[in-house]
Amino acid sequence: MDTSNYFRFYGFEPEFEIDEKLLREKFLQINRDFHPDFFALNPEKQQEALEISSYNNDAFKTLETFEKRVAYYLSLYGLYDKESKAELPPGFLMEVIDLNEEVADAKMEDNAEAINAVKNKLADLMQNCIAELKKMGSQLKGNSKREVLHQEAKTEFQKYKYFSRLLSKI
Repeated sequence: MDTSNYFRFYGFEPEFEIDEKLLREKFLQINRDFHPDFFALNPEKQQEALEISSYNNDAFKTLETFEKRVAYYLSLYGLYDKESKAELPPGFLMEVIDLNEEVADAKMEDNAEAINAVKNKLADLMQNCIAELKKMGSQLKGNSKREVLHQEAKTEFQKYKYFSRLLSKI
């Protein structure tokens, strides 16, 4: 069993999009095959089962959602770290400042209509980011210019994270 990364653990190539139904099936099968109770009479095997079971849970939690899967994929290539500072174009940063002001104004006025409008705007922006990431994910397969696409994906994912954080403030 390959525990070098979560994708390989389940037999997937590292990609933004995977078969989520197959992921769930593999997760459940590994849970059945390596349940620690089955190895109660063999402490060494039980410890191994515990480790595999724990890794299986972590891997599944990471790969089950698009956002976490993209973050993990980018981290495999050294492109994403929750602690790293985003490197985004100045135009985008101005857009974020404007959005922050919209959020603050809507909340200050306690205007439900304005709050919903900002929420919808942010949700649309996040969906646009997801669509771009999915497009980039498709382009990454077998592409010789992976480094350029990885950088573009990193930027798009960082934009997504900004919009997500703003949405969580509302």
